[in-house]
Amino acid sequence: MTAEAAHQETDLQTGESVYSGDVRLGDGTFRLTADEGRLNFKTEVFIVSGHVVLTRGTERLLADKLTYHRKDGSFTAENVRVGSYPIYVEGASASGTPAEIVVEHATATYGEPGRWQPTLKADRIIYAPGKRLRAEHASVGVGPVAALHFPHFEQGLSEPFFGYVSLLGGYRSSLGAYVQAGLHVPVAPGVKLGADVGYFSSRGIMAGPSGDYVSLDDPDKLSGSFHSGFINDHGDKQTDILGKPVPEERGFVEWTHRQQLTDNLSLVGQLNYWKDSEILRDFRPGSFFNVQEPDTFVESTYTGQNYVVSLFSRFQPNDFHPVQQRLPEVTFDLLPQAVGQGFYEQFHAGAAILRDDPPAGGPTLKSDRLDAYYALTRPFGNDWMSFTPVAGARVTHYSNTAGALINVNYTHTQVELGFYAGLRSSGTLDYENEH
Repeated sequence: MTAEAAHQETDLQTGESVYSGDVRLGDGTFRLTADEGRLNFKTEVFIVSGHVVLTRGTERLLADKLTYHRKDGSFTAENVRVGSYPIYVEGASASGTPAEIVVEHATATYGEPGRWQPTLKADRIIYAPGKRLRAEHASVGVGPVAALHFPHFEQGLSEPFFGYVSLLGGYRSSLGAYVQAGLHVPVAPGVKLGADVGYFSSRGIMAGPSGDYVSLDDPDKLSGSFHSGFINDHGDKQTDILGKPVPEERGFVEWTHRQQLTDNLSLVGQLNYWKDSEILRDFRPGSFFNVQEPDTFVESTYTGQNYVVSLFSRFQPNDFHPVQQRLPEVTFDLLPQAVGQGFYEQFHAGAAILRDDPPAGGPTLKSDRLDAYYALTRPFGNDWMSFTPVAGARVTHYSNTAGALINVNYTHTQVELGFYAGLRSSGTLDYENEH
């Protein structure tokens, strides 16, 4: 270890040295500079003050006063600034180790501190260099304005400081001048919550909670998001797809969820609730034009060695879109497998409770359905052709029917005899590209 300064005095009995004037300490693992300091080489405790700068790797800490324990790298400090691009933290005091720093009465900034930079203020910030930042009793905002309050805030330093930020503005004849904004902030590992807010001069204010979540260990195992918006619409709302007047109280909720419960079992779900058929057309046309009749369902699938079992339900949360509901449907699929002599078999079976409520009026249709299919195939072929005869049968039984002109149980049988055929060819042609 090296220690340099303009002036030095040493007490040989205590092992303590007093340095002043451009103090510089270091051993290859850290570098410490200050105006003055007291160094005890027996205990390896250094107390420095005045323009203190502690550097370890890419991390840099500035303080008015610092007590550093060389044996384990721990320290305490006053009036601290610490961090590495793009996260910087400052506070009244700090303590920590090379792995984690706790800053009291702290402010964290994404990028160099400035009037328009994303800012986090908290009673306490726990900063793990290069990994995570956690805060207790935090307020989040831009520059000096911190309008959103959270009891707990957590952020991965490899992620954007705000998990989701959107800003959109413009003018439409049906909405007037408008501004739409969205913000998500981390509140737990992998969880970001916030809100979507929009102001429409001809309609009013639309606002609703929103968020997203993901497994930090494996995003493919768990992910999801939700958005919502509610408004008291005082503009020209016209009529919905059924010709009915659109109500003043309008809103929507969207939610998607994907989860891998085990290596073989998965879960996926989607909810789209609209209070009227035109809510997204009026306020989010970009989403509406892609999906004008949204789906709401939940499905769990188990994949075996050569089969798939599925539990599927489809619901009708909106009473203006036609939906053939399944409450629920269970299916079993045996994937094609060899049974000898070149033959392959496949099998399907399913049971479903069906319901259809026509939005435009009419009787509600109900029935329970049992369905089974079995087929044998025998492929023939070579490099240039394939020929596969198929023989199969399907039996479908309907019971507990209601709403039809004649409500009776009945069975429908189909027989399949045919073949699949194909010809394959290939060739190599001369090709020249001068450029």
